[in-house]
Amino acid sequence: MPAQPLSVNALDQQPINWQRVDPRYPSYQLVGILVSLLINAVIFAGLWYAVTTMVPNMIPALQNNQAYEWASFYALAGYALLVIIGLITRLVLIYKRYKAMGYAERDEELLFRRGVMFHRVWAVPYGRIQSAEVSSGPLERAFGLANLQLRTAGVNSNIALAGLPREKAEQLREELVARGQAKLAGL
Repeated sequence: MPAQPLSVNALDQQPINWQRVDPRYPSYQLVGILVSLLINAVIFAGLWYAVTTMVPNMIPALQNNQAYEWASFYALAGYALLVIIGLITRLVLIYKRYKAMGYAERDEELLFRRGVMFHRVWAVPYGRIQSAEVSSGPLERAFGLANLQLRTAGVNSNIALAGLPREKAEQLREELVARGQAKLAGL
């Protein structure tokens, strides 16, 4: 049986000691947004150069063509507007996502929660955990963060918790594997 989403209301009746992800996680996400902004700025500059210089030089009929100039302006402005709206949305949600993420260790299962608009809570029974993996990319390593990826038996069996301190992720992986083996040995 894979990890099951639980009703948030059902968990409200039980005291749960939720652990938050690392406080550096919002800063890590902010740097990711800035990198995304830089990439989009380079793409925008390339498109601007292509639309205003390269294309009119390749197609002489488009030189000094008002309709082409306005169409290219609106297309590029639309692209820029979509990028800006997306970045602002991501910036606004950084802290909200951070506050919504967490995990809790219970006697029989590990709980995960996340979601700003759509709250989700997963319960992963220790006996169902097949493997636990800790991974981190270069930017995450610079912030001392890691992701804990759990695989359980069944469909939709991947559960990931991002933003953990590297040491805590490795410690949690060892604990989960040990608890999982103990549960399987008890069957």
